[in-house]
Amino acid sequence: MPMFKRACVVLLVILASACGGSSSSTSTAPTNFTITVSSPNTNVLFGATEQMTAAASDGRALTGGTWSSDNTAVATVSSTGLVTPTGAGQATIIFAASSGQVGTKLLRGLPNLNGTFIGNYTVTSCTASGELARMNSPCFANRAGTSGSYTFTLTQSLDVVSGRVVLDSVDSFTNISGTIGLDGSLTFSVVSTHLDTFLHETSVTNATWNLTAPAPRTFGGTFATIYTDTIYSGQIGINGSISTVSQTASLPPVFVGGYSGSARRQ
Repeated sequence: MPMFKRACVVLLVILASACGGSSSSTSTAPTNFTITVSSPNTNVLFGATEQMTAAASDGRALTGGTWSSDNTAVATVSSTGLVTPTGAGQATIIFAASSGQVGTKLLRGLPNLNGTFIGNYTVTSCTASGELARMNSPCFANRAGTSGSYTFTLTQSLDVVSGRVVLDSVDSFTNISGTIGLDGSLTFSVVSTHLDTFLHETSVTNATWNLTAPAPRTFGGTFATIYTDTIYSGQIGINGSISTVSQTASLPPVFVGGYSGSARRQ
């Protein structure tokens, strides 16, 4: 090949390389970043919502990606990151970027037990022991089919609930307190002492309420009391089931199931 032709070929190769003729030199945005998912609260009460946000570690705008929940029985999430609790428990909220990065945050769905709950129960059975077993009046007044009422007045701070319970507008239990479990269960235990100065009688009631609110607008559980006094030995036990309930505050639950236990009615 003549010298001037070889020189032209070499020159064309150099020019093509200098002008970016090869596609391999095209640059792309780096993808070595992480995603943080955040929200104002970790505990979300039934009836409320929680707005989640996703942020990249390098400050870039996340214009794509999808939101999801690993436990929709506890919480669902919209395409914009708005979480709605659907039951008691924990759920991980996930944001997956279009570039493949994933960020997560663990949330907890909590019952909303703030307010006053008023309900009726129906007695299914009554038992008595000791001296009280020889007295027909306690179980006659609480025979199967009769009904009574209760009132819970509760204040809630995160998962801690405290307040007062009144049975049949007669027996009052104050300063009750308990912590809501992950499954929405709540246990109150209290001892109430009453002194009758006229009869010189002291009565003691040990009461326990095992309640559960696993999903929005549901509430149920078990109830048990043991009543004793200084004059008559023995115990009185009443089994019952909840028939109606209402709440004077917002988000009224509907009681489901029943409870069994022992209680004193006058």
